[in-house]
Amino acid sequence: MIALTLQAQDSEALSQSVNSSYNELDPVISPDGTYLYFTRANHPDNVGGVADKGDIWVAMRQSDGSWSAPKNLGRPLNDKFINSVIGFSADGNRLFLRNFYINDHNNQIKQGISVSKRLGGQWSYPENMEVRYFKNASKHQSMSLAGNGGILLMSIESYGTYGAEDLYVSFADGKGHWSGPKNLGATINTANQEFSPYLARDGKTLFFSSNGRSDSQGSRDIYMAERLDDSWQRWSEPVNLGAEINTEGAEMHFILDPIAETAYYTSTLNSNGYGDLRKIPFKLEIEEPLLSEFK
Repeated sequence: MIALTLQAQDSEALSQSVNSSYNELDPVISPDGTYLYFTRANHPDNVGGVADKGDIWVAMRQSDGSWSAPKNLGRPLNDKFINSVIGFSADGNRLFLRNFYINDHNNQIKQGISVSKRLGGQWSYPENMEVRYFKNASKHQSMSLAGNGGILLMSIESYGTYGAEDLYVSFADGKGHWSGPKNLGATINTANQEFSPYLARDGKTLFFSSNGRSDSQGSRDIYMAERLDDSWQRWSEPVNLGAEINTEGAEMHFILDPIAETAYYTSTLNSNGYGDLRKIPFKLEIEEPLLSEFK
């Protein structure tokens, strides 16, 4: 069973030094807890200017636990397309990215995953990674890594979809390739949209956003479910995280802080339709992983 404790009735937006009048999405915290990466859309300082739908920005954790004013990471991790961090290797020296990086700017392939390596304190030009049978009929995709970088959770519209974007899982083979996406099944996925999957470090507690469930507080709510076996098809019934987190706005991109009992997520509450990053004290009683390698 999932053991969950919400430590406060209300979440709070991150400071105005982090949030802006633009769209903040896709938070990811480095494994050592030092850096907060997120995507900011249509900002004039993005590589593609105000027409750029998403660049990666980064803030540093301060001694009091707050975050510094963020900086745009610039090239090579950012280009004129949508860029976001989806996770790290366990040692923090490989950065996985949601994008298909190309040197030929006439190439229109923009969806996929890539990896950048830390070399001399700098991130290398990202190398594209193959996901077998990858297909996404939607212009939207969201992803996250789990299992020390060996498990890829995806929100895409692909083979076997129950409708619009569904959640899928793919596994690394250790040679730079990923298995074909496997649909997580009808307990998780609905006829509408499922977004922003995130798997806790126990390898079985899944958080995601959906607009396809009858108990929704607003347009998109965050839910939690537990994986019951190694098939990745059997899950507990998803639980709405409730009014402490979900509002009449849209909530997405839920993650857990690796060094503090805190959750971060994006919400459009009181933000004129744009996403802001919020946090809430959040304690998840982590049990032993279902499998040591999370497979």
